Order: sequence, then structure tokens, then C-alpha cells
Amino acid sequence: MRGYVKKYCTGLLFRYFVSYLLIFLVPFVILVGALYHSTVLSQEKQLEASNVNNLRQTDTLISERFSELDKMAEQVKLNPKLTNYMLKHPYYNIESRTELGNIQSNSSFISEMFLYYNTDELFYSHNGTYTKEALVENRFRDKGLTLKALDNNLKLKLPTLTLSPSREGSRGMVQYYVPLFSGGIQNGSAFFLINKQELQKVLNNTTADYEGVAYLVDKENRVVVSSAESKEVFVENGEITPLLRGGSRINIEGMDYTVSSLKMGVEGFRLVTILETEQFMYPLKAAKKLFGIVSVIIFSVGLVMSYIMSLKQYQPIKKIDAAFQKIASKEEPLDDHGEWLSLENRVNNFVQEHQSMNKALDEKQSYVRGYFLTKLLEGKYKTTDILNDKMDELSVEMAGSNYFVMLLGTQDEIAEKDKVKQRTVLLEHFPMEIESARIDAVEMPDRDQLVLVVTDEKVITNHRQYVLSLQRVLNQELYTKTVLDIGECYSELIYLNRSYIEAISAYNAHRESRKEDLFFFKNIIYSAPKFFSIPNALKSKLKQGIAEGDEVVSMETVKTIFSNSELRSMTSNEKKYYYFDTIKAVIDSIDQLEKEDLLSSFQTIVEYDTPDALEKELLELVNQVCQEVNRAKEEKTNKLESDIIIYINDNYRSHDLSLENMALIFNFSISYLSRFVKEQTGVTFSRYVQELRLEEIKRRLVETDDTIKEIVVQTGYYDVSNYTRKFKSIVGVTPGQYRSEYKK
Repeated sequence: MRGYVKKYCTGLLFRYFVSYLLIFLVPFVILVGALYHSTVLSQEKQLEASNVNNLRQTDTLISERFSELDKMAEQVKLNPKLTNYMLKHPYYNIESRTELGNIQSNSSFISEMFLYYNTDELFYSHNGTYTKEALVENRFRDKGLTLKALDNNLKLKLPTLTLSPSREGSRGMVQYYVPLFSGGIQNGSAFFLINKQELQKVLNNTTADYEGVAYLVDKENRVVVSSAESKEVFVENGEITPLLRGGSRINIEGMDYTVSSLKMGVEGFRLVTILETEQFMYPLKAAKKLFGIVSVIIFSVGLVMSYIMSLKQYQPIKKIDAAFQKIASKEEPLDDHGEWLSLENRVNNFVQEHQSMNKALDEKQSYVRGYFLTKLLEGKYKTTDILNDKMDELSVEMAGSNYFVMLLGTQDEIAEKDKVKQRTVLLEHFPMEIESARIDAVEMPDRDQLVLVVTDEKVITNHRQYVLSLQRVLNQELYTKTVLDIGECYSELIYLNRSYIEAISAYNAHRESRKEDLFFFKNIIYSAPKFFSIPNALKSKLKQGIAEGDEVVSMETVKTIFSNSELRSMTSNEKKYYYFDTIKAVIDSIDQLEKEDLLSSFQTIVEYDTPDALEKELLELVNQVCQEVNRAKEEKTNKLESDIIIYINDNYRSHDLSLENMALIFNFSISYLSRFVKEQTGVTFSRYVQELRLEEIKRRLVETDDTIKEIVVQTGYYDVSNYTRKFKSIVGVTPGQYRSEYKK
């Protein structure tokens, strides 16, 4: 029986039926109201008591809304994105204003929110920044707000609601000021503009059962807002003072009204209702019989017509619902509120799933491309066949005729702790399309570098001019002056890691002076050969290849050194010095890596018999060193990735846990950390933390006697009531019900 009632009495057909029935029964309701006026209308004291009760309920509702604003101000004070430093910062003020707008959008009770800090005397909102004069003279010129009144309000030590004087017949602006304290000292205020329409909705509930008007008035009896703006007959010059002086009963134009008043919890304000004393008519005994006949006829006609019209209205909705059930990914159960909400849920779920799928595909494609480029730069793909197979496997396209690498830096002088934030901001601009070129940004996990991979379908004839044109666009798009270290340009993608090694070599040669904003690998100075030593460019490329663990580039560089055409014209002593300079370059690289244990064959290398034997020994040594470097890099990367997950598991209860703070700790960009956590856990960072906290809350609900508020707050949440609703939506029961059920 209960299931039957739930199915049919909450169904869409039933709702249509009731709606049309109400429309047809208006004459019937009017007749009932006329005949039974005496039984509906209570005595005057009961009316007044009911009015006062309604006023108390309205006062409670309004006070709760202002308490929400107090909590909002407290959250703003604790939000690191909304400090005056962040709001004024040239890079982060957009993010801070967006955060301010997100907080404001959580409350329909306010039309606008401003933050004011004493240190800079500026007002911040999601729409922009204002001085006091601009706010008063431009923003609220016609709202009656004066500079003196604004200064006085900003000095208030307690949350205060105030009304600015009205102008040109319009009512003043309702403002709510909440002082912000830090260390016992007031450092600013949160300034809210109250939405009068929301206040009016609350006041409408006060007079919902009666004919009349409800007013919210200040301590000077000025009307802040009324439930019915058309009832201006009760208001004189924006005040209702004459009515309040007349006592609880007044007569206006021959009509009797009852006046009720209640002081509110909000200091200096009160609620006033003015209701018609005679609101219902007394029944006419002579019309009782007629009323019965008319009532039956109207009810019967209304019942039949309502069913017919509701059935016609319901049929197309039912067809739409059936269609969505066929294409929905899962069957939606009948909602407690009926078919209409179930249909709405199906439509919303369908749209959300479609959006989520597109977003997931975009994120996956971005992650896969970043992963592929990282491995390509590290030289993991040894042959063209392996590279092509990997591109087919990952569905990555790198169509182009020219490929090269640039290391991106800026000339901005910023603190070390802000470099991660800067790198995160820069990453948001990529990938970037510049004419026929595509630029991908790759953040190398073991380096504090932002690597730009340039792919162009056109043949690059003048590398320097080409990079200069790219730099001009980058400076415009990134809003900063860039510094680029550039490797050589190659026509085959397999050689991109060589360009990366060359870019690092250019960076190492360039970083001491940093006088130029462009530095090419070719710019490395070739000093005049002294005793026929190997060229600086080859030496730098050899050392950097070994440092990166790229055995292909390193071994190719060794072979290039030994195939030098100048060797044929050298004397035996000059060749000996040339070979010993090569040995020294390799040994210096090993020494910088602190891998001296790999020099066990040093004696054999130094006492070589022939150049071919020396080349073979050096190639074997270089290969061995690169393998050791790669092993060490892999261990370091694995440890760092393990440390990230361990850090989350150890700190998920902290209120300060966020991707932003972790980015500063581990020196990674926020986007990289977000992708990494999702790769390791299978879910997003916020979802992973939420699951950890949920399991901890469930455990403590069962195993401890701590209050629900203590458990929720100590597990990382501030808003207990909001999390209670979230807990129920996830688990199906409230925390209290969960404790009662499982603690048994």
C-alpha cells in the first residue's frame, strides 16, 4: 500500500491532475471560504498571536541568513587566495576575484560582496577594485551612501546591518558590515549588499496566510523592504512612524487594520505587519443547501475535467521519459519527489555524462601526449620503428617537417617559492598554435624546467629568424618577456632528444651571464684549438648527454670525436693530447655525477694500444655510466612519486592540504601533480582525499565516542552541516544513523 501511494501520489500524472483540479475548484474554494468564514477566522487575540508567531519565524529566518554571512566572512578571512596581497597581485588577482565571485554565488541573499583592508583602503569585488571615492561617487551615487557613513561603518567592531538614506523617492541601499579581525586587531571589513528581493521573499511568508503587508524597518522607522511594494498607502516619506503611534488597531479610509511589531535579533531593526482585521466573510445559513448542490457539481466537473486535461498533458512527457530511459547509461529509480524530478535527473545525468566523457577524453589526450613527449625527450625510443609503434599505440600525432626543443625561462625576478606558481600559470597557455607551428609544453619531473617542443609542417630555412618570430608571439601570449635556450632543428622526430640535450647544453653555457634572451646551441663559443683539444660544442654535448643518461647521444658524440677529419693531419703527440682530452671530458662527467666507482677500467683506458681500442673502451664506459644514471633517475623519480602519495595519506586530515601547497613542497606544477595523482590512484586528487576522509570518519563513528562535529572538523572539514548532507548523499544515511547502525 505504501509503495502504491509513493508511486502514484508522487507521480507526474497525479501532479498534473491536482494542478488542474485546483484551477477548476477556484469557485468552489471561494464559496467554501464565504460560507465558513466564521470558522476560518479566529478571534482577534488568536490573530495577533499568530501574527507574532509568524514574525518570530521570520526573525529566525532572517537572523539565520545574516549568520550565514558572518560565517562567509570568516571563511573569506581564512582563505589564502583572498588576502590583500593576492587581490593586488598582478598574476593572481584574477584567480582571487574569481574565488570571491564563487563565494558570493553561494548566497542568493546578497547582490554583491566587497572586501576592504585597512592597509591599502581599497574595496575588492569579483567585478573589480574600487577606492572609497569611486565606490561612493560612481558605483553607488544614486544609492544614498556617503563617504562619511562608509567610514563610520568600516570602523564598526560588531556585525551591523544599516540602511543608507533614500534618494529621489527610492528606498536606500541595505548594507551589512562584518569586521575582520586578525590577532585581535581589526584589519578590514566584509561589506555585503543585501538582495532586497530575497528579504521580500521571506517577508512574503509572514503574510502568506492573511491579507496584509509585512515591513522590515530600521531604528528610525524607515522602511527597508516590504512584502508588497504596491501597499504604499501605509508609508509616508519612506517611514511608517504614524502607523506605529496609533497602537495595535488603526483605521485607514474606513478599513480596520491590526498592527503587530517585533524587535529582531539584528540590532536596531524590527518587523511590522499590517493586516485587515476582517479578512473572511461570515457564512449565510440560507445558502447552505445551495452551497452543497453547487459544491458537488463544481467538484464533479472539476474532477472529470482535471483528469482529462492532465492525461493529455502527461502523455508527451511520458514518451520523452521513455526515450531517455532507452538512451540513459543506467536506470534511474523513482525519486521521492516523483516522476518529474526523475525525468530531470535523467536529462541532467545524460548531459553530465556527455560533458564528463568529453572532458575525460581531452584530459586523457593531453596526459598521453605529455607522457609520450617526456619519454621521447628522455631518449626512450631508440629506433624509428619503436617510435612509430608507440605513436600508433597511444594515438599521438606529431605531423611536421621540422622539430626542435626550447627551454623556457622569463626575465621576471620572483621568489623561489613563487616559481612553481609561475610555471603552473605558464603551462595553462599550452599547447599553443602559431601559424603552422604547434608548441607543446612538457614539465620534466626530475628538473626545474619547462620544455617547449616545437613542431612545424613548413621547412625552416632561417632558424634564428624563425625563433625570433615565435618569441614575439610568446611574449604577447604569456604577458612576460621570455628567455629561450634553443637546440638544433631536425627533420626527423626520432632526433628530438638530441635537440633537448643541445638545449640543455645551451642553457648551461648561457646561465652564468643570461645577458641574452635567446641563446642557440650554435652560440657555444668554439675556442681556438689548443694542442688540438676537442671542440667545446662536442665536449658540452658529450657531458650533457652523459648527465642526462642518454646513451645514444653520448655514444654518437664519442664516435663523432674519433671520426674528426683533422686527426689525419695531426702528429702522434697531437693525437695523443686530443685523445687524452677526450678521456678527460668523460672522466670529468663521471666525477660530476659522483660515480667514481665506475672508473675501475681507468688504467686500461689510459694505457690504450690503438685509437680503435680506446674508442671501444670509452663507448663501453659511456654506455655503463648512462645506464647507471638512468637507474638512479628512475629510483629518484619512484621515491618522489611514492613520497607524494605518502604525503597525501599522512596529511589528508589537514585543512591546509591542497594541490597548491603540495606544488610548493614538491616543486611541481599543479597540473602535473593533478595528473600524477589521477594516474596513481585512478581518481582525481579531491576525490582521493574525500575517500580517505570518508573512511576515517566512518571508522571513528564506529570505534570512538567523539561527537560528529569533532570527527568532521578533525578530519579536514569546516562546514559540518554541509558535510552531513554530503555524507548522506554518498553513504545513504546520516553520520548519526551510520553510528547507530554499525556500532551495534
